[in-house]
Amino acid sequence: RESIPGVEDVWVDTIGLVGESGQSARFEDYAAPIDRWIAAHAYPQGGDRVAVLFSDVTARKRSEAALRESAERATFRTALADAVRPLTDSADIQATVTRVLGEHFGASRAYYAEVDADADHVRVVAEYRDGVPSAAGARTLSDYGAHVAAGYRAGQTLTMDDVEPGLTPDERAAYAALGVRAFVGAPVVKGGRLVGLLGVNQATPRAWTPDEVTLVEETAERMWTATERARAETALRASEARYRTLFESMDEGFCVIEMVHDASGTPVDYRYVEVNPAFETQTGFRDAVGQTVRAFIPDHEPRWFEAYDRVLTTGEPTRFVDEATGLGRWFDVYAIPLGPDAGPRLAVLFTDVTARRRSEDEIRALNATLEARVADRTREVRTLAARLTVAEQAERQRIAHVLHDDLPQHLYGLSMVLALLGRSPTGDRVGTLAEQATAMLDGAILMARTLATELSPAILQAERLADVLEWVADEQRRTHGLAVEVDVRDDPRVDDPALRILLYQGLREVLFNVVKHSGGGRARLAAWSDRRDGGAVTVVRVEDDGGGFDVAARAGRPAGFGLVGIRERLALVGGRFEIDSAPGRGTRVTLSVPSEPLVPDFP
Repeated sequence: RESIPGVEDVWVDTIGLVGESGQSARFEDYAAPIDRWIAAHAYPQGGDRVAVLFSDVTARKRSEAALRESAERATFRTALADAVRPLTDSADIQATVTRVLGEHFGASRAYYAEVDADADHVRVVAEYRDGVPSAAGARTLSDYGAHVAAGYRAGQTLTMDDVEPGLTPDERAAYAALGVRAFVGAPVVKGGRLVGLLGVNQATPRAWTPDEVTLVEETAERMWTATERARAETALRASEARYRTLFESMDEGFCVIEMVHDASGTPVDYRYVEVNPAFETQTGFRDAVGQTVRAFIPDHEPRWFEAYDRVLTTGEPTRFVDEATGLGRWFDVYAIPLGPDAGPRLAVLFTDVTARRRSEDEIRALNATLEARVADRTREVRTLAARLTVAEQAERQRIAHVLHDDLPQHLYGLSMVLALLGRSPTGDRVGTLAEQATAMLDGAILMARTLATELSPAILQAERLADVLEWVADEQRRTHGLAVEVDVRDDPRVDDPALRILLYQGLREVLFNVVKHSGGGRARLAAWSDRRDGGAVTVVRVEDDGGGFDVAARAGRPAGFGLVGIRERLALVGGRFEIDSAPGRGTRVTLSVPSEPLVPDFP
């Protein structure tokens, strides 16, 4: 007792019994003052002396306890899942969850309460109880302590091993009326608002373990998910007969949404209650029923919530066209109130008008931007033409005919249309001339791209850049005897076919220089994805084991027409070409191209 003040009497009694009886004894017990489990073997030594062999078994005992708790949690989860699985009614799910939870804890009460918008008034809608008064019906959180209401509103799980200390007389009376001395309460917060509360009560003081608290929190989330899913499914079944034909035949997206408000009544989100088959096509959202829009677009603009909330407030339908920036789509929306009995729900009929909106924007900006677009497309034509590889002479003549005769005809025709537009025609003439200009421009681009593609190896159409690099490496092995190692990370991609052709030409030129000038026999191709200046790029690095050269000494001197051409072409499309070398340590060449297409394709 001098070494361990407060040691339990069982230790002194057990060791003393060995001395008195002359019989050895083995035992394990917990020494609270030192927070350890001890396994001991006590031997009588004659007289008042007892020898004790002991070891610290705290780790083993805690491991055994953890295993027991884990097994108990697994058993509870299985029992809960089995009990809830066949249920389709939200009230049945809530009643079953509270019963299974209460029985698992041997609790006096387990309950679930739905919380009103003020985050203080609640309704206990499901309750399991054993020997305590019923808590069903309306309750006020602040009656049980201001800290209780504040904690739940903040999303905090609250635990109390004994509620009596520190209570006011009114609070003590409120707890006593329900037979509560200890409790765990797990809040359910959705969209920043307290919407539910799952609690476990004990009629006597109880020390709640961290695992018990975690299990209550986990069960609260599971019950919310199961309840909301059941409600959504019930609503869907109830409306299916009414809307099935309309839903399945219409091209427009249709949904019924339920507005979500914060404690101040501000609309902050909305949940999808019903959707039609065209909904997914129009939005790209899958399995949306029961989910909120912020689950798909976390930064969805508040003006959408405000527009829909005005429909609820005024009871008047509204129509508007707006952009969902997080989706990059424009929608033509018609929002319709469902009446006072529908609560915070309304119907929304909508169509994706992104293509139409972009066409309108392009037409409005045509006079100011068409010349710049022509210049961009002309540069693209030149870039694509520069990427053509060696082909048969007859094919070259065909291509020359197209480039010198057919392609200029498109561009000359385009120039004439632009001249007419410059005279500021009015009426439908603007749209007609714009369509003619776009058609001529698209024809020229398509013609140039087709020629470049026809002269490129078929492997460049492969989706994976890794396959292209392996083919390039194999080509070098077969044609030049150069051993090439390929290392591809992060599955990089180059979406634009023209950029794949340019990258292939650059790699082939660099590897040819390895064979011709470096004196080495091995090379390594490494490729990965990167981000630069806000855009995605694909980087390919070529390293050889050749003699290298002094880059500074070669500055300003010709580096070969092929490499100069590759550098200039990469610069035109926003790529880079870098050389790092030194005598005796080989050469490293880095090429980078944009991962995404330079310009969008036009129909």
